[in-house]
Amino acid sequence: SHTDMAENFPRLYKAAKARKPDLWVYCEMQWDNLLDPVANEAQTRLPKGGIYQHTANKSFWRRLRTELSPDYVRALPTQPNVLRCQFACQWNGDERTERYAFNARTFADMAGIGFRDGMEGLTVWGEPSDYHATVELSYIAFARFTWEPTLTWERFVAEELSPRLGGREAAERFVAIAEEIDTNQALPVERLAVLRAEAMTHVGDGGGHAGRRWLSLADQIARREHMGA
Repeated sequence: SHTDMAENFPRLYKAAKARKPDLWVYCEMQWDNLLDPVANEAQTRLPKGGIYQHTANKSFWRRLRTELSPDYVRALPTQPNVLRCQFACQWNGDERTERYAFNARTFADMAGIGFRDGMEGLTVWGEPSDYHATVELSYIAFARFTWEPTLTWERFVAEELSPRLGGREAAERFVAIAEEIDTNQALPVERLAVLRAEAMTHVGDGGGHAGRRWLSLADQIARREHMGA
């Protein structure tokens, strides 16, 4: 809990800094309590100089993105502060988990809002391998939008997705298919078959790496088909 952290982290921080004064010491502020006044009160006991990482599950992010403000971040008792994306892992989603979801738009959103409101960084769970194209492209979005928070989605698609997926039109279809299967907890098997077949038509496009990415999307859809939804 945040009160446990307030009791234990100062001692841990002091011991770590005594051994290596230039160490970056992160403190993860669990769970989804960035807007909780009780948590803020406990956090007044935390030392300056730690890097305070505020977790945000996807459901909490939907609230945080509209309620967080620059004034609120400046007034936090913990400084400096970063956001922690609890995505690209098993911690979100329904029975499918969210491990292989396409999170690029969410990472772009978090980077832009975090930058606007004065958060000093963004971290990500990053559990699955980037072999899976939806994961790989999400990680690329994480890297690009945290480096350049004012980057537009259109530029990102043109500069990062299009060369990796066989062109602009193909990239837009990849995003649309990935977001359709993520958005819908259940889809008719017939619809999944149509989407898988479309993905397979791109497997030979744009060289081996583009084809591999489309094949991984087709496999992701095929697993949904196998489960019947």
